[in-house]
Amino acid sequence: MRPTTTRQEFYPTIARLSEAAATSYRGIADALNGRGVRTARGGRWQVSNVRYLVARAPTGFC
Repeated sequence: MRPTTTRQEFYPTIARLSEAAATSYRGIADALNGRGVRTARGGRWQVSNVRYLVARAPTGFC
């Protein structure tokens, strides 16, 4: 069974992490994995996942 998390639900978490010193995609992915946050498909975060979300984020997100 697949988690029902949408990418919009990840935006606030990623914004907080990038403000708190995780300034690279790798840093954000590592921080999410370290906190046990899973991707929408239930996997571990990779740089490409974070880059994808940031590229598709609403204007002014990061």
